[in-house]
Amino acid sequence: MLHILKWIVMFIMISIVTPNSQTCPFINIPKEMNVMDFGVKGDGITDDTAAFQAAIDRSAVFNKCLFVPALTYKISSKSMRYANYEAPDGYIGLQFPTNTSIYFERGAKLVLANNSTPWTNVISIQNVKNIHILGYLEIDGRASTVTNGNEHMTGLFLYQAEDVVIQSANIHDNYGDNIFVGGTEDHPSLNVTIQYITCTTAGRRNFVVHYVDKLHVGTAILDNTRGGTPSQSVIPAFSGYYSLDVEPDDYKGTKHFYQRFDALSTIGQGNSISVGTSEINAKNWVFDVGVFEMKIIKGAVPQPAFLHYGITFYANQVSIQSLDHLEPVAYQTNYASFVQIGQLSIVGFNGRAMLLQSNGMNGKAHFTVERLQINGEGYPKSAGVRIEGSNLHVSKYEAIKVAGPVLDVFTTSNNSSFKLDEMTTMNSGTDQLILLSDYQNNTVKGEIKTINVYDLRAVKVKRIVEFQTLLAMKGTTIGKINSPYGITKYTTTYGNFQLELK
Repeated sequence: MLHILKWIVMFIMISIVTPNSQTCPFINIPKEMNVMDFGVKGDGITDDTAAFQAAIDRSAVFNKCLFVPALTYKISSKSMRYANYEAPDGYIGLQFPTNTSIYFERGAKLVLANNSTPWTNVISIQNVKNIHILGYLEIDGRASTVTNGNEHMTGLFLYQAEDVVIQSANIHDNYGDNIFVGGTEDHPSLNVTIQYITCTTAGRRNFVVHYVDKLHVGTAILDNTRGGTPSQSVIPAFSGYYSLDVEPDDYKGTKHFYQRFDALSTIGQGNSISVGTSEINAKNWVFDVGVFEMKIIKGAVPQPAFLHYGITFYANQVSIQSLDHLEPVAYQTNYASFVQIGQLSIVGFNGRAMLLQSNGMNGKAHFTVERLQINGEGYPKSAGVRIEGSNLHVSKYEAIKVAGPVLDVFTTSNNSSFKLDEMTTMNSGTDQLILLSDYQNNTVKGEIKTINVYDLRAVKVKRIVEFQTLLAMKGTTIGKINSPYGITKYTTTYGNFQLELK
């Protein structure tokens, strides 16, 4: 019975994704129009832009689905095709009007003309609604041919667009961003769904989330290991540091924004999500991920592998792995932020795993993790979590072969607080496992219910908890310490004040 059901499901899926002359897959639009009927060549040599645009416009007017066969289509901007073209839409290649429904057959490819002009977008979806891009869209931005480009050259550009559905897209080699989804704070893009997308090798960013509310991405695979424009020596600012970048301009926090990625995988120099500095910004902008996997290689300028601030970040599972072990910090927060992560794993960093910072009046990080795992095996400069004026709550913290302190608390411009229900360390620490301090009038308030220390090394960690100041000691509550190795449990940096642990 299960075998029969499996074949029935497969037959239904094949029927859905195979276009025919009667219906357009996934949407209720009768019949199709074929882009080839409008004089499009699809040979990759002829400039097909004008004929392709005519087909798009015609299909939208008649509310029909435009079928694009598995050929290669050369696309250019009007400013490139017509000398001294200075109209506002001069940098647009293909422009999708309201009610566009288009189906790309697997193997269909849009290729940007060689050495295209600055500001060129291969596809532009601006100030329109009800857009369906179905099938298998591929965009090749031909960045290696561009000699006079800028960071605004984008493969797929969505701006102030509403009710957009993209089934599957492969966007690569654009001089600026591979995909940009945004608008303004008052008029953002709205209800954008991308079921599956891969982005590879962007001169600037693979995927930019700007002002967009109710963005839902099923699976995104972002590879920027070769990111950065071919002319970096001429324009070094185009460094391609990040695969994912959440970057609204001057967000005032007047509206609520929400984006969701079910599965997100990035490889490259890291990811950045920052929408401001205040708690108002952070509370009103929510970035939600199911599973987030990051693989990191260091860029020309050292950067945190994952940097965010001024945002609310939810994730079921996050893993950060360094491939070259050169990044100074794996996970860093600045200013105000609210973070809830189910499971966080950090591996392969010859530096600090987490840095939770604050900045005076701009608030602090409020960080909650159910299970935190840090593995520093083989890296003599590896360290665990450092809290600088922020709040941390971890239900279960596991540190394996971390060379430096696994928890380092130092207040800066705000009070720090931490709560660890259970901490377990294995062959970690050199001088101490936990180092606690305060600064000026800012205090430390902390609680660790259970500490389990396992150390099988010949030279073990010297002490478990070290207090650098009396206020840090007074503000800390330690429950049970399990350590059968004779390691000193408590010590003070200066040894000149009374032990006052609660």
